Amino acid sequence: ATQWQRQTLNLFLIFTYKIKMVTIFTKELISNLRTKYYNHISIYYFINSVLCNKMYKHLFEGADIVSSKLSYSFQRNNHISRYKYVGLLIRDMLYAPAILLGCIELGKPFVFMDVEGDDFNMNLENKLCIPVIVTLSEDCDTVGRLQKSYFLFDQFQLWNETLQIWITDPFKGDAEEENIYKDVERMFYAVQTSGSTGEPKIVQVPEKAIVPNINHLRNEFEITGDDVILLSTPPTFDPFMVEFLLALTSGASLLVVSQVTKASPYLFLDCVFPTDRTPLVTVMQLTPSVFMRWSPSQIQSRVLTTHSSLRVLALGGELFPSPEFWSLCKHPDNHTRLYNLYGITEVSCWASVAGPGIDLNLGSPLSNTLLRVEDDSGLEVMDGSGHLLIGSETRICLVGDENWSQLTPPVYRATGDIVAVKDGVYKYVGRRDNLIKRWGHRVCLDQVATVAAECEGVVSASCVLHAHCLGLFVHLEENSPRLDSFREKLTTLLRSRLNKASVPDLILQVDQLPLNRHGKVNKNKLKQKLSEVI
Repeated sequence: ATQWQRQTLNLFLIFTYKIKMVTIFTKELISNLRTKYYNHISIYYFINSVLCNKMYKHLFEGADIVSSKLSYSFQRNNHISRYKYVGLLIRDMLYAPAILLGCIELGKPFVFMDVEGDDFNMNLENKLCIPVIVTLSEDCDTVGRLQKSYFLFDQFQLWNETLQIWITDPFKGDAEEENIYKDVERMFYAVQTSGSTGEPKIVQVPEKAIVPNINHLRNEFEITGDDVILLSTPPTFDPFMVEFLLALTSGASLLVVSQVTKASPYLFLDCVFPTDRTPLVTVMQLTPSVFMRWSPSQIQSRVLTTHSSLRVLALGGELFPSPEFWSLCKHPDNHTRLYNLYGITEVSCWASVAGPGIDLNLGSPLSNTLLRVEDDSGLEVMDGSGHLLIGSETRICLVGDENWSQLTPPVYRATGDIVAVKDGVYKYVGRRDNLIKRWGHRVCLDQVATVAAECEGVVSASCVLHAHCLGLFVHLEENSPRLDSFREKLTTLLRSRLNKASVPDLILQVDQLPLNRHGKVNKNKLKQKLSEVI
């Protein structure tokens, strides 16, 4: 193709893509926000422990700047495909909503990159061929890494902070470039799985895959412009998009908490549920492990109190805490609605919701979502245990090197989880990777941890196998006796509920279970601790 033909094709694709994006989602959304919530608070944030805020008008002003600068970057570098992703290397999440809204207004798919992880980013760059990256100038280490393969094209001010736009060389190859156009033109954002259960996979998420998720949860949680939603999930973890879009589609406010603050349970608690001012947060989404870093006494006295500001507490990404845990930490007169969320990144985050209430089942599928249980031969299981798959006719994402021509709806994705189904009720059993054979018996590591967590005095537990040694790590309540005197009681419970092969060889106490960057229990670190003991 001649250069003129390619440019004409690019302009046509840009026009049709932007029309498609605007008419489906952003035009109605942004128009509603501008007219109804212009003078409403969009973001709460902290500067030196002082609570500050930005209005929606500030958010739009920032988004317009970002949109204009990105548009200029693409116009001046017309060798760059308009459909490739905008990479976001941002440490301070205060600026994320304006940058994301700027990308949405411009019809640009985006992907968050890891400010700490070179390997993580290299995989994204290689697979998605990211030509444009937006970053903060204050992140000197990030900028240093960019200089290896990108050049600084532009920089501009956003709320007293300097943002930079970095450009790389164009992607070469006509046929491959056209294929990328066909796939990326339908995308909203991309995210990379953590790789905790295998090789990291890049998931490209179309708008029509994530929007039903947001609409269903917004209605289920009854979110309005009066709500304040906690934004504390790492942006490389897809529940971040749920928090952001729930606020953006309802005119609600976001309370932004940094990852540094969140890393300290005490600082995190003081920011979200302070004692020196009225708490703001009404909707909070966390992994169970992050939530359970607060002690039961802290939760009962600060979070799930009689007059708690928190309307909705949604926990997902791990096994929902036991009724015994909630009996310790939920005030009898507390009215917070509890939800158990379940899903996988490959089907754009959440797939089912249980609640309100203490429900250990997986609940009901979200809109446009299908659940299916299969046995080892691939036959559907209607009553019994099997492998859980999540599918949809419309909530379809591209995983890894897939393209649309390879997928025929409905598309089902394996979750890697074993569930028991009866009368349409799905109960989580455990990760397939956590089902092992020991002494000729089947052992479910998740079940060992679940039984241990039911023991009075245990806040949380996790079980791992290393070098034929079965180790149980427990986090005890503050007022519980030390493990030496507690071990007999716990062992008696485990022996009464589990087969002999499932009883741990070692029970070890930890102050906190180690977490990975997405807030889930880090099994690799536990195995390392176990190896040091044995």
